Amino acid sequence: MALQNTNSMSSADQFVPLFDWRPDLARFEREVEIASRAGVGDALTLGEMQCSLDLIDAELLALRSEDHRSDSRQTKIQEWLSMRGRLARLISKMEPLVHD
Repeated sequence: MALQNTNSMSSADQFVPLFDWRPDLARFEREVEIASRAGVGDALTLGEMQCSLDLIDAELLALRSEDHRSDSRQTKIQEWLSMRGRLARLISKMEPLVHD
């Protein structure tokens, strides 16, 4: 994992992400679009999307559990919440397209 440079930050502004990643929402959007046109979705893509949602929830939990509140932390929380909302909408579109 890549750690943030903390030399110039106060302890209240330091945040090391729980996981050093970002979900590929653009790819998920393309996959949902393809599945919508075809009328059938890919179960593995749906599983990956659901796992990504769990990881986003873990990031949010880690961010919210910190004692110090800072503007940068609040900005990060808003970014993760935005990604979570987009991903949840994509999952709700993909779920009915995946057949067992």
